[in-house]
Amino acid sequence: MSRQQNTDGIAIVGQQLTGGEAKHQTRAKRSRDLMDLAFAKRVSAVLQRHYPNYRWRVEADTRAKLIKVQNIDLSGSWGFVLHMTKISCDTDLERKVMRAGGETLERYGLQALGFNANEYALLQKNSVGEFGFQE
Repeated sequence: MSRQQNTDGIAIVGQQLTGGEAKHQTRAKRSRDLMDLAFAKRVSAVLQRHYPNYRWRVEADTRAKLIKVQNIDLSGSWGFVLHMTKISCDTDLERKVMRAGGETLERYGLQALGFNANEYALLQKNSVGEFGFQE
């Protein structure tokens, strides 16, 4: 791959684009990033409303049509994935996020009422230092 700089000062990797095309791609990426952020915030708001004080990591990718969610207090490896194409409306989003978040907490034996420090302290870690979940 080549790295070149056009007259507008925009670095182009792998292919030659004109200044206008590069600016359009940059705007499109920013627009996509903003859509991803807005979607992630919506999902995060649902999780916080139903499961207060838990720390969730939400990544929305509108290009791949995926929402990836992890509870960072429990695992950096495990979580759930929702397919945007299978979400028909805001009510459906709320229901699916709420169900998946609750199931995640239940797998670790935690109540879905909100974060409880005493309950969290009783969780057992496995040999690699992660909390084990119930299958």
